[in-house]
Amino acid sequence: FPASSIKSLESETSGGHISVTGGSGSEAKVEVYIRASNGNKTLSKAEIQKKLDEDYELTVSESGGKLKAIEKKKNRNNNWNDGLSISFTCYTPAAISTDLSTSGGHINLSGLTGNQKFSTSGGHLELSQLKGKINGSTSGGHINVKNSSDDIRLSTSGGHITAESCNGNITLSTSGGSLNISDLSGKIHATTSGGSVKGNTIKGELDAGTSGGNVTLTDLSCDVEAHTSGGNITVQ
Repeated sequence: FPASSIKSLESETSGGHISVTGGSGSEAKVEVYIRASNGNKTLSKAEIQKKLDEDYELTVSESGGKLKAIEKKKNRNNNWNDGLSISFTCYTPAAISTDLSTSGGHINLSGLTGNQKFSTSGGHLELSQLKGKINGSTSGGHINVKNSSDDIRLSTSGGHITAESCNGNITLSTSGGSLNISDLSGKIHATTSGGSVKGNTIKGELDAGTSGGNVTLTDLSCDVEAHTSGGNITVQ
């Protein structure tokens, strides 16, 4: 697709991964990867095409500046073990907004500026070189974010969070994992319900807390509020 016409990306898949990379090329591109949902099962190209035609609606299109890469099941009662995993790898202009969701895969974003909204029920979030309003969540995976800025809001119900070399308004929360933050500046809120908090080289304002672990903070030049219900607090 001509890159100059792309202003936003909408992508949705029930069982695969979504990857978006921003760049300055003249073309935007969507690659579609399809395999059996059951990783131990191998399907021929003809078998994949038959299942795709019978059980799925696959849309890869552009209209009015919006690029769409969407997979939907025709029948929600399909057996996962006998289904397909459909992943999208997208190469877009850097200055776009995104709306992304997957039920079972990872989400990878890099090199984007704008409003990014994304969620996964079972995968990890890998984020780098993002600038703008970044709002992401996962129910079961880890979150890694680096070299990003402005307004960052990330949450996970079951994984760890690692954030490094970021600045701006940063809110990080996990219900079941640990938090590792380093080289951050701005207004930072980092909390976990079930793990430890480790931070170093923080500037600005920091509110860090846990309900079940230790809080260890070093090399700070910031306002600090630190709290734990079940561990030690070390601040340097």
